[in-house]
Amino acid sequence: GPSAIDSVGGGDAPTDPDGDGLYEDVNGNGRMDYDDIVLLFEQFDSDAVRMNEAAYDFNENGKLDYDDVVELYEET
Repeated sequence: GPSAIDSVGGGDAPTDPDGDGLYEDVNGNGRMDYDDIVLLFEQFDSDAVRMNEAAYDFNENGKLDYDDVVELYEET
């Protein structure tokens, strides 16, 4: 899976809690929560996100865009 996304205090590697190939647990704390949305939004242009498009393409349109952040929010 994708590597950890830089955050305050470091972070663990993201996880895919439901096994659908999308890494909803962005901060790697073992659950999907609001902090995952915030981290994805703040680090959206980082290499850790951009180099793992398929892991964060939550609206499944084949590209990364801010609608993916909205989709993650709606899923949470």
